[in-house]
Amino acid sequence: MAYTSARSTSGFSHRRNHASMLSIPPAQIEAELLACFGLEPTGHQQRAFHALGRWLGTGALRPLLVLQGAAGTGKTTMMQALVHWLADQGIRCVLLAPTGRAAKVLAARTGRNASTIHKYIYRAESDASGSIRFRLNKNDDPARTVYIVDEASMLGDGDTPEGNGLENRPLLADLVQYAYDGAAGKRMLFLGDPAQLPPVGSNRSPALSTRYLTEQLGLTAGRTTLTEVKRQALHSGILYNATRLREALDGERALADLSLHTAEDVHVLESGQQLVERFCELYEPDRPEACVILCHSNGMAVKINQAIRAQLFHEPDYLVQGDSVLVVKNYYQQQYHELPFIANGDLGVLRHIDYRSREEKYGLEWCSCQVGFQDLEGTEHEITGKVPTSLLGSSSPALTRTQTNQVWQARMQELRAEGKNTRKKDLRTDPYIQCLQLKYGYAITTHKAQGGQWDHVMVLFEPWLFREGQETELLRWSYTALTRAARSLYLYQSPFRISAQLA
Repeated sequence: MAYTSARSTSGFSHRRNHASMLSIPPAQIEAELLACFGLEPTGHQQRAFHALGRWLGTGALRPLLVLQGAAGTGKTTMMQALVHWLADQGIRCVLLAPTGRAAKVLAARTGRNASTIHKYIYRAESDASGSIRFRLNKNDDPARTVYIVDEASMLGDGDTPEGNGLENRPLLADLVQYAYDGAAGKRMLFLGDPAQLPPVGSNRSPALSTRYLTEQLGLTAGRTTLTEVKRQALHSGILYNATRLREALDGERALADLSLHTAEDVHVLESGQQLVERFCELYEPDRPEACVILCHSNGMAVKINQAIRAQLFHEPDYLVQGDSVLVVKNYYQQQYHELPFIANGDLGVLRHIDYRSREEKYGLEWCSCQVGFQDLEGTEHEITGKVPTSLLGSSSPALTRTQTNQVWQARMQELRAEGKNTRKKDLRTDPYIQCLQLKYGYAITTHKAQGGQWDHVMVLFEPWLFREGQETELLRWSYTALTRAARSLYLYQSPFRISAQLA
């Protein structure tokens, strides 16, 4: 089974000017990339390598290429060839991703260091009130620099999520401004899957739109699309089912005819009890990436997390040592202690809870906790901070703006009453104002999972949340959830017909 068309709109000129990175003709670049690839390319991959050659060889100003494709079409293998070729040419290659988890996946696939976009392009500063704000770094990278951005479909053109100083910062525009600042000749490659979920609150992925990139951001933008799923990839039941969802999304298969198949790596769960029990069998302490349950709503994630913790621990009503936790707001206090950036969506393990510190303040319950996180190199770092434990059982994805303001105002009054400083250098390390916002990390929403990968993924469908006329949203959500699985996939309450196991 394969998609039947490939589209390539490279949009790059052969002419050269001061912005040219190389003196090598595009045809030679293409040939050398194919040699690094080392495999027989599909027709779609051949066209994509042609687009890569033109993009690398163009003299156009602010060139950007979008390389998009579905799971199993070979984006990763092509990217590995490109990264290897750039190293041979002595060209600086910067690997970036929107989330820490996506950056870890990117680093594992390439064998090279990767960074979150936020950590690479921003620096943290405090304003007079003590709130942390972000400023765009000056780009001192050399002219011969290529930025490769994975999971580009997650990049939004609107405001970033509220809180911690990133309000009103359009990440996509900031990234473009940073990448093309300084020496001419730099260029950027966006890797993405148009079938995945768009940025939260949006119905499209602007970073995959050449029209938006050209008209709104002033880039010379081209796009090449891989649409042929490689035959060997379809031996995976996970990718086979993802491809069927993608075909329905693209209109190549009627939704009424859509069915998912069981396989050696795809299973159906018959009850919620079986879902919880199977998760607990696969769960590995100290390895949050071993397994996860994906659902659509935060409320459902809370219920499933409670059920799982009742199985795993004797005291499930509160945090316990060994709990898997999910960061739901970027944590910046460690910026001043030379510790790694802890990003929204990062998973950690609770190492210690100071039960004596439990208290009720500012309308919330709190406790001091120590959490272990792994950086992109796999080294563990332990962060100690105040955790608003009221959030753990809440259906809210994070503290609301009202709660955050309430904490800030009450804390300021308290500090002034105690005669303590409220200068920015004191507030930026205040444990309550700069608290560590956590949720349990056993069951999470698919939006939070985007960009990550787990060995074993259990998908809990909530089809009742998708109203009539939202079939596209359901297909996109389902496709994104299924493609988070690396080794095995479990389906529960699937709204799609389940057929017999693949031969």
